[in-house]
Amino acid sequence: MATLERLYLKKVLVEFGMASAFPHEGESFSSSEKVADLAKELLKEEDLQEHSFVFCFDGSRFIGYARVGVGGRMSVGVDAKIIFPIVLLAGATGFTVVHNHPSGKARPSKKDVESIKTFAMAAYALGLNYIDDIIITKDSYFSVRDWDMMPDIRELDKKLLSSVEF
Repeated sequence: MATLERLYLKKVLVEFGMASAFPHEGESFSSSEKVADLAKELLKEEDLQEHSFVFCFDGSRFIGYARVGVGGRMSVGVDAKIIFPIVLLAGATGFTVVHNHPSGKARPSKKDVESIKTFAMAAYALGLNYIDDIIITKDSYFSVRDWDMMPDIRELDKKLLSSVEF
């Protein structure tokens, strides 16, 4: 994506309060811990509500982030129809979804698992790399990728194709 288009996207996201200045832009993010630390930095004063972010990457190079949801104390709805236009407009090749659990429990809920499956299928269909889904708490984080829990849609695709007769 052209630099001018990325700058316009940043301006729009900032104006709508979905993002602010992009510290760390262009840095390489090779670990879930680094993404979790940045998300914690963004939320250091806001731990009473659940917040969701999408972090956009070109390879491992950080492009930027957008806040994609703010919820109550127990949940936040994160819609694929909000996340994917941002990822695509950013010219990202991959993305990580991050949200916090104000309860302090970093394990994914059933609703989190359903969202992860939905995002994985949509990312596969769009040719995007769904890098990770990270849950942060005040004291810890949980990376779905680190725990080897990311759905492998390619395997499902192979199984479906192998059952089709041509």
